[in-house]
Amino acid sequence: MKKTIVTVFLILGLTLGSAFCDDISQSLNKLNAAKLLVEKGNKNLTLIPDSLKNNAQNALEILKSVEVHKDAENFEKVYFAVLAKTNLILQNFDEVKRIRSQAESAGENALSEELDYYTALAFFQTGDFEKCIGLMKKQNNLLLAQAYFKSKKYSEACEVYESLNKDKLLSESSKLDYARCLYKTKQYEKAAAIAEGNTSDEALLILGGCALSGKKYSAAAEYYGKVKNNSEALYLKAYAEFKDGKYAEAGKDFESAGSWQYATQSFLLCGNYSKAEKCTEKNLDILKSDSEIEKAVMLLGDIYSDQKKYDKAISLYNKYAKQNKAWSVKCLYRIAICKSNAGDIPGASEAFSEVYKKYPVAKESEEALFRSGDVLYMAGLYTPAAPKLKNYSETFTKGEYTNLALYYEFDSYVKTNEKPKAILTGNKIVAKYGDSEFLNPVLEKLYELNYEREDYSAALTAAEKLAERTGHKDASLEKKISYLKKILGGGNKELILAEADFENAGGKATVEGRDKGTIYAKLLVSDSETKAAGVKLAGELLAIQEKNIVNERESAAINSLIMAEYFFEENRKAEAAEKYLKAAEYSRMNGDGDTAAFSLYTATECFVHLGKRGDANETASLLKQLYPESKYANAVRSLLK
Repeated sequence: MKKTIVTVFLILGLTLGSAFCDDISQSLNKLNAAKLLVEKGNKNLTLIPDSLKNNAQNALEILKSVEVHKDAENFEKVYFAVLAKTNLILQNFDEVKRIRSQAESAGENALSEELDYYTALAFFQTGDFEKCIGLMKKQNNLLLAQAYFKSKKYSEACEVYESLNKDKLLSESSKLDYARCLYKTKQYEKAAAIAEGNTSDEALLILGGCALSGKKYSAAAEYYGKVKNNSEALYLKAYAEFKDGKYAEAGKDFESAGSWQYATQSFLLCGNYSKAEKCTEKNLDILKSDSEIEKAVMLLGDIYSDQKKYDKAISLYNKYAKQNKAWSVKCLYRIAICKSNAGDIPGASEAFSEVYKKYPVAKESEEALFRSGDVLYMAGLYTPAAPKLKNYSETFTKGEYTNLALYYEFDSYVKTNEKPKAILTGNKIVAKYGDSEFLNPVLEKLYELNYEREDYSAALTAAEKLAERTGHKDASLEKKISYLKKILGGGNKELILAEADFENAGGKATVEGRDKGTIYAKLLVSDSETKAAGVKLAGELLAIQEKNIVNERESAAINSLIMAEYFFEENRKAEAAEKYLKAAEYSRMNGDGDTAAFSLYTATECFVHLGKRGDANETASLLKQLYPESKYANAVRSLLK
């Protein structure tokens, strides 16, 4: 620096001391002296070093005394360029722009690329990037690339940077700017190639972003992890880990970055509910927006509930339910759900009712009123459920849950044996809600209820509607209708009902059906017109019952006796004797001594009639041995005389 200043003043001294120098020579010497003072500094720099400011101030003083000579070759070009650079160093940016305008007015001889460059730098430093670009388009230098970048014309910037990079004119910092532009234009592979090897935080952020764009999440996390003391990098590292499925690591990094919401999501995904709970609590403490608070409250309540911490969830919801916010109704509704999940069914029912009472026009209110009864019904508390369900269906006659509420109310009455109320509600469903999806089971139950109370006309109506709805495809239902019509037509009600019971219980195919069939057979044989049919049925039933005699001995005994007496009356004494002996055996197995004794006595009578004295004596002996105190033991003696 000292050598430069000495040299300048030697030139000045020679210039001023020469009596024979003309004005042009003096001006040229002064100009060269000023130029020398500001010569240092790379014109590619956008920032001027402070060390040149003193020199620039001295140069400016010299330039003030320089007379501009238009006739001297390149004088004007050099003058305006040096003057512009001097003011640029002194950060007189508006003055630089004025000098460029002055030179332009002076004509082509006053303009130069160097002047354009310094003026462009002035525009760049004052943020007028478009004018900077306009002056630099012909020069295609680093300043142009930077101006394009600043004006967000990244594609144009990339072209300039690429050209400079090919010519190896980019420094490491300029290469980083090039990488930024490539990243902005989504040329991620190129950006990564340019930034690779640069260990600065900026380069690592670009490399991490490029890896993310290529879904190379593990690599992205590694790059971001090398960035020091940068919350954005920590957040992006967590994001990369999250996308890579490393939820535990992501949760920890999101937590460190203070991103509580995403930390919560990560911890939830890795099953760490305790951590998720704490992060959501912290997030809730810092939220200001009401909509964000709402989301956080709902999420935290869910996390409490998932851990069965229903008391904490209810306490949380209560806090906001009391604040009369737009979403307080949601909190009240969730309180009801928590109570239900916790097993407090009556409390849940009342909480659901409270939702409707406090917020009758809220979108949750209709469902809440329904659930006030539904929650009781589902818990088997049918008595308190019915009036709640009735209240809903009367309030919302065409509501979303009306069909379901009416059916649950109807079924509640059925299950609590309140048959009149059940029939009344069932009839209401049939009359007013013919499109109900539950109409078929209601009609089926109405048939049964009316049949039980012997209102056969109402039972027939229900059965016929059900048959019509099912296309008359149910054979058993068609039989029921037939039986009811017979009764209403004046038929033997007892006999018809017994037949219906037999068929409804499964007929001969089930144990219950065979028991009912035995009763039906007894009724049939009591009437001379149907006696043969009764004996036939008894025989069919007995053949099956004897294969399962241990479990069906009582009915088998009855059917044996029915057949024995029929054969006795028909004077088919051999067949009668056989069936009486079976009746005696099965009655004895069943503990019915009177029937067993009677059957042995009558079998003896049959053998006597047949002239089989040996069989008669043997049967009589067995009677006296097994039932010596019975009246038949004494009476049998008279048969053997």
